[in-house]
Amino acid sequence: MSRYSCPVIVYRKNENNEIMEGVEMNSTELVQGDVFEIPENGFALPCDAILIGGSVIINESMLTGESTPVIKVRMTSSDDIYDTISPDYEKYVLFAGTKVIQKRNIGKSEPLGIVLNTGFNTFKGNLIAGILYPKKEKDSFTRDSFKYIIIMGIMALAGYLISLKFLIVDGKVETKDIITRIFDLFTIAVPASLPVCLTIGISYSLSRLSDKGILCIQRDRINKAGSVNILVFDKTGTLAEDHLDIKGFVNTRINENKNLNSITLLKVVIMIQI
Repeated sequence: MSRYSCPVIVYRKNENNEIMEGVEMNSTELVQGDVFEIPENGFALPCDAILIGGSVIINESMLTGESTPVIKVRMTSSDDIYDTISPDYEKYVLFAGTKVIQKRNIGKSEPLGIVLNTGFNTFKGNLIAGILYPKKEKDSFTRDSFKYIIIMGIMALAGYLISLKFLIVDGKVETKDIITRIFDLFTIAVPASLPVCLTIGISYSLSRLSDKGILCIQRDRINKAGSVNILVFDKTGTLAEDHLDIKGFVNTRINENKNLNSITLLKVVIMIQI
């Protein structure tokens, strides 16, 4: 779904360092430093590029969720070193995946771009890479599970050390049986089937979500999602249209017995008019 390519007209230099006429090729052949014509209206950009000619109106809702078009202007000539930290960085950078709404010449300057990044190095590519190869984060449930295992293991070891004295003094228990008993004790304190049970529970949850058409790409998030009771969305454009009306709000108060100050929260109820 994320793979995209389109025909583009590219200007490259020959062996004599002369700029050749524009050659049409597939956008998958673009490399950093190529100069190409901005695609026609309605096309998505195949790479991150710096605008060096003309001006372009871009729809960046695919990346930002904002449905308001953005105007991009050409980068001015300067001797300064190019830096993405510059506050004017986004004014002249076109991001991969954003769609061209309108392009126009400024004098004799045609809308041209220099390839900045391609593939997974683009802004869009970073998002796709984050989905394909998510970073593993240890949540509170996993930490608590390890704490439980460690505490039970310490208690089992302490109990064994206390009983070991009596087993040795008594002399009726063989050394082999004493060693066997410590493994039995650890097996009882920390059940070997505990990880299996947790895995089976998560797998069952995945199958139930799959039956409802919900795809979960991170298994560890299921346990955390079970404790979520409020979802908050920051803006329109991603899930809804531009028009929203606030219909009202409900006051709620945190229980003072939870060692928290009395704080009044506002749960805003937003109704979407379609």
